[in-house]
Parts: sequence; C-alpha cells; structure tokens
Amino acid sequence: MTESHETAGRQIFFLYPSALIENQIVKELVHLDFEVYIVRDIEGFVTLLKKHPRPVILINLDEGLREKEWQKQIQTITGDAEIVSPEIGVFTANGDNAARGFYQKKLGLRCGYITINSDCVVPVKQLLETFKTLDVKGGRKYLNLNVENEHITVNMPMYGGYINGIVRDLSVKGFSCTFEKAPLIQKNALLQDLQIKLQGQLLKAEGIALGVCREGNQRRHLIVFTQRINPEVKTKIRLFIQQTLQEKLNAELALIVKEERARLYMPV
Repeated sequence: MTESHETAGRQIFFLYPSALIENQIVKELVHLDFEVYIVRDIEGFVTLLKKHPRPVILINLDEGLREKEWQKQIQTITGDAEIVSPEIGVFTANGDNAARGFYQKKLGLRCGYITINSDCVVPVKQLLETFKTLDVKGGRKYLNLNVENEHITVNMPMYGGYINGIVRDLSVKGFSCTFEKAPLIQKNALLQDLQIKLQGQLLKAEGIALGVCREGNQRRHLIVFTQRINPEVKTKIRLFIQQTLQEKLNAELALIVKEERARLYMPV
C-alpha cells in the first residue's frame, strides 16, 4: 500500500551540515524517528527535489557555497514550480538581526534562521516547534522501511525448534515478515526469543502478534515489539534505517548527476 504524502510525512535534507550539526541535531532527529538525509554536494540537488514532494531543506550557510550563491539557490528552489511545497531554513554562526530579517522576511524561510554555537539544545527545540507547525511527521509516529531486498531474517521458536522467516518491513515499533512454513499464530500471542539477523548482528526481542494479511499465496505476519525491548536494539534499528535510506538517496543523486552531465556533453 502506497502512503499519501500527508501520511508518509516530510523528508528533511541537511545541506553541508557541520560536524556539530550532524553529531547533535541530525542525531537527535534520527532518534526521534524523523526521515533525515545529509547532502554534501549541491550538484543535481534541485532535480532531486522535483522527485521528493514537500521537502524540508536545512542549509548550513557557513559551508559549501558563498552566502550570495546560497541565496540564489534558495530562490531557485522556491521559484521552481516542479518542486512541490518546499520549506527552507538556514544554520549559521552569524547572529546578525539584519541578516535574520532578510532570510525570514524577504526570502520567506519558514524553517527559520538558526544561530549555531556549542550548545545545540535551543536549535533542536526551535526545529521541533517548527516541524510540529509544518506537520513534518504527517500521520506516522515511526519511520517504517521496506526491507524486502535487504536480506533480513527472523527466527522464532515453535514446534520444538525454530522456524525461519524473512523480514519485509521494519521499524523501531515492530516488523512484518513471512515464514517458510506457515505457522499458526493466534492474534495477541506473546512471541518470545525472537532473533532478528540484521547486518551480521543478532538482535533479540519479544513481540505481540497483531495479525496476518495475505499477499498472493503468502501470509504476512504483523508483529510489534513489547515495551521490554532493549533500547540498544531500537538504536541499532534506527541506525540501520537511517543508513539504508541515506544510501538509497546517494545512489539516486549520483544517477541524476550522471544523467545531467551526459546531457550537458551530448553532441548536438
């Protein structure tokens, strides 16, 4: 089932984040299950945004481009009719009020002019308030990832041994999976000693069976983790989801750059 833009929430793109922004602000947003990406090269980015509706773009004015060039990029993004409902904010070490007024009033940046220092508590709070206003998370509370091509397995004790399954979707809330043998699992049954193999790591958890949905000849089981799940397991799942999404975006952006360069040098 394809999510609507409102249900899926909005994607957040950090352009040229400093180490401080990445280690404190980005890390905190990932922990709060926002869909966050890092972009360190502006080439191809405007074309990328045309394929990602309602993006939230947070620019580090102090790196990447000169400030006048950043202003031009902002106007290019906001003036492009093919980019659907972009929202932009900027980070900088410059706390000048005149500059703040220029970006917020003349350029109309609704995600703010955020001054960065060694303490990122205030910027994070400011962003979260803005994200709430813009409904960045949409109708979802947790970031869910389709992992059908990621070869993630789950083992579950049953019938005096373990049955093997393939994880289809994954979040910090739970997962869906299909099994080699169709087990009879009662709704709301407690499933203990679940073993999820994720990138060579064995994650142990317990879950509650929410139910089953049919997909052709397969039965997809929906399982939510209990509150007793180890916080480290959630952290590893969040990190995996963020890394996987970032890798997919990097590949998409690299393809766009390749195609744009090919058109640029194509003989007339």
